[in-house]
Amino acid sequence: MPNPRLVYLIICDSVNFVKNQGPDEKMMIIEPLIGYVPPFLPTQHSFSIAGAINNLEAEKSYSFKVETTNPIGELLSKQEGNIKSGKIENLPSNSSFVIDLRNIPLVNEGEYTVKVYLDDEVIGTQTFSVYKRG
Repeated sequence: MPNPRLVYLIICDSVNFVKNQGPDEKMMIIEPLIGYVPPFLPTQHSFSIAGAINNLEAEKSYSFKVETTNPIGELLSKQEGNIKSGKIENLPSNSSFVIDLRNIPLVNEGEYTVKVYLDDEVIGTQTFSVYKRG
């Protein structure tokens, strides 16, 4: 039985898709967000989260959730739904996702956390820091 795992989780300004030759598209990650120095705090910021999960069981439906919290653990954003993997020959399936978050409140300086859950288990975490100017 496959053991799903998060292959990557990138917090960035935005994600664009560019048409390739044929039916495929390329994902372009714009300005990965590691540390952010806003003009002032508190403020709001919009950003994207891109990720991929591999080793999914073919044709199985999974519950999926992404949560963003501030440095004191308050929930800022939660997206949830279901993903169902397809079947490609006898290979484990993969799934990628992009989530656009708009006007997320950044009140506190410190480390913000993004957690990805699959069937209510954390499969990956990524952070970004917010710093006061000056």
